[in-house]
Amino acid sequence: MGPLGAGCAECSGTGGPPSAGTRRRPASPVFEETAPAPHGSGSPAEEAGRQKSICARILARLNLSPTDEDALLRDLGIPAAEGAQELLALELGGEVQRSGGGFIHRN
Repeated sequence: MGPLGAGCAECSGTGGPPSAGTRRRPASPVFEETAPAPHGSGSPAEEAGRQKSICARILARLNLSPTDEDALLRDLGIPAAEGAQELLALELGGEVQRSGGGFIHRN
C-alpha cells in the first residue's frame, strides 16, 4: 500500500484498503446532550421574577462612576448574552447609560 492509502486504512480501522466485504465500526456520538434546560423554559411569572432579580443585582452594583460592563457581568456571574439583554432593558428604561469603551453607569 502506498503512503497515501495507508492513512485511509488507519482511519477506517480495517488495517487495509476498503473493500465490498469490509465491516465498519458504528459511528459513536460526538457528544452527549448535557446542556441545562434553556432559561425560557419556566412559566412567564418565573421568567419575569428572574429578570427582575438580575436587573436588581446589576443596579445594586452600579453608581454614577463608569463601570466596565464585562467586569460587572463576570463579577455577578451572569452569562454575557443574558446580561447584555438585561442591560439593554435597563438602558431603554433610562436607568443606566452607556459610556465609551464598554463602560456603563447609573443615571
